[in-house]
Amino acid sequence: LDGLAAMPPVRDRIIRPLIELQRQQTETYCRSIGIRFQSDSSNQSYKYLRNRIRQELVPQLRSYYNPDVDSALLRLADIAEADSIALDTIARSLEERGRIRPNVWDRKTIASAGIGVLRRIVRLLISDKRGSLTGIEYSWIERVTQAILLKERLQFETPGHKIRVSV
Repeated sequence: LDGLAAMPPVRDRIIRPLIELQRQQTETYCRSIGIRFQSDSSNQSYKYLRNRIRQELVPQLRSYYNPDVDSALLRLADIAEADSIALDTIARSLEERGRIRPNVWDRKTIASAGIGVLRRIVRLLISDKRGSLTGIEYSWIERVTQAILLKERLQFETPGHKIRVSV
């Protein structure tokens, strides 16, 4: 869900006041107030997947499937962001309820909400420990989630961290 959410207008110290406008609207606004529009050359590079999606896939979706695909994708991004925030809130609450002591949780409690919330709890715990999920593979999160659900012991290492599930 997180990857489907749009870039937020404010994140930390970065503020994007025109993020919700389309490029043409931004250019028009800049001209209307006498500001020269700047284009980031990296936005044209096919080296980045996001640009291939913008420049190849979205126009094809618009032409062949849905002329209003831009609005549909914006709605999807809004829904994904709200759902992700709600899921984080539920997962964090359940994780706190299931914490017995630092780095020890009651398996039954954290698994009680189902696999979706449990995956999110595992993601939150790894992110809390490492500072982010950068470099964490889905398969690692899934291994931990399944070990908790199946009451299996598990121990493996990710770059810089050991992960252990005990029953």
